[in-house]
Amino acid sequence: MCDEQVISNFYGRAVKAGPGVIPENCQKQPAIVRLGKRKWRCARCQSWLSEKENKLPSGEIYCSNCITLGRLTSADTLYTIPEPNHFA
Repeated sequence: MCDEQVISNFYGRAVKAGPGVIPENCQKQPAIVRLGKRKWRCARCQSWLSEKENKLPSGEIYCSNCITLGRLTSADTLYTIPEPNHFA
């Protein structure tokens, strides 16, 4: 069970979370999505990726455009919770 502070970290953000940190009501999506024979798209920064330029020795594809936020590969999953709108 996660406390409210941990859950609020997921509001409106696409984050890569470690095991045991993921709240139950999270939406999940693949971090890197294949959209063609050799084209991929990063779900975090929406950049188009070339398989030739972004392939790791393990065979996974990574995003070089948002690497400063932490490396995402085609084996990763992003988690998010829609931000609650409490407007009065």
